[in-house]
Amino acid sequence: MSLDDKLRTIRDLNTRPSVDQTRKRFYAKQVEYQLIQEVIFDMAYDSELGFLSTKESELYNQLSDAWTSAHLQMHQPDPRSNPFQLLGGLPANLSRDHAAIFQSRMNDKLNLRLELIFTQLSAEDYDILTLLEEQKLDALVRLRRIQTEFIEAISVLCTAASHLFIDIRTKTQPKVTLHTADVLLTQAESLLAQVVHMDLTVQHEARKPSDTSNYLRKTR
Repeated sequence: MSLDDKLRTIRDLNTRPSVDQTRKRFYAKQVEYQLIQEVIFDMAYDSELGFLSTKESELYNQLSDAWTSAHLQMHQPDPRSNPFQLLGGLPANLSRDHAAIFQSRMNDKLNLRLELIFTQLSAEDYDILTLLEEQKLDALVRLRRIQTEFIEAISVLCTAASHLFIDIRTKTQPKVTLHTADVLLTQAESLLAQVVHMDLTVQHEARKPSDTSNYLRKTR
């Protein structure tokens, strides 16, 4: 079974027969995205442990660059085409050897998934899967609601803290200013007293006869 056939098998086994083809293609792309991600993560782990060959290391670098580029383009005003082809998840411009390694790892991942999927699902199984999917969507909606409420609560807290800071500063600023003025006034009075004392001392010393003058009088 080829890689494309395995992708279609996973897609068909996980969707009702009545589901339209668009949804099936969308689910297949989700599976493909997850598999590519798993392959890159596995190669990153093997690279850290030194288990990759030279060609595998080259492939890992190409996959990492293409994966990063694909996600960065999602945020561009005019995104270019996805570096990964639409079917099979094969990055563009891979050599034949690199493509073979990539396809082999993708096949290994698909085989693991196929082993975990029932070969045939009953109507009851489909109902259970549908219920689980609805519960998952409901949980996601509740999670988004909680996240929104949390963000709003944080915004209210930040606004309240800002107002409180402004209020405290408005109330305490005059007191701080008065206290500072009082301290400066006290220091000014102290300096003035020192200046007056120094002035009186200078005048007193100036009126006293100097030792040199007394000596000259004695030696006449």
